[in-house]
Amino acid sequence: MSAVTYQGPNKVEVTKVPDAAIEKRDDIVVRMTSTAICGSDLHLYKGNFPLPHGYVIGHEPMGGGADAVIDCVGMDGKKTPLEYIEQKLKLQGGMLGPIQFSTKAVRKFGTVQLTGVYGGNYNLFPLGAFFSRNITLRMGQAPVIHYMPELFRKIMDGEFDPKAIVTHRLPLGEASHAYSIFNGREDNCIKVVLKP
Repeated sequence: MSAVTYQGPNKVEVTKVPDAAIEKRDDIVVRMTSTAICGSDLHLYKGNFPLPHGYVIGHEPMGGGADAVIDCVGMDGKKTPLEYIEQKLKLQGGMLGPIQFSTKAVRKFGTVQLTGVYGGNYNLFPLGAFFSRNITLRMGQAPVIHYMPELFRKIMDGEFDPKAIVTHRLPLGEASHAYSIFNGREDNCIKVVLKP
């Protein structure tokens, strides 16, 4: 692919560089249709920071990023070891990875919807990253009470069977086991119904 690269103070060139690639599970590759030159790029251009020749500069891509990013992971996703310790010590509400990822995945003036459950306080919440890119944040628990009449009608009309998602029916006395397999996503567990 083509990229603007640093070639020394006050000198840049468009050169061929390796194509962007997925290197980690949570990487994404976004096609850019345009890019802009930012005033902060001039610090690099002028050589105010030590950069190797061939360093790719520029950070204002356009046409890239999603209009909306929906986080359904919440505080209970896979935590880094540090996030795990911080949560146990009540220093952090949970994981920040999905929120930090959303700051990079959404376009400027886009929307990030936090649907996953978040509780407690979050240190290092990337408020500045959202603010500087004019991102709209939406969040809150699902207002299920408002959907119940419509869902009930669909169930009664046979449009869908809510029992289809129930993968495990266990006696109440096995609640400990039920929580364990549900939390661990074991045995293809999606929904558990406990019977007294």
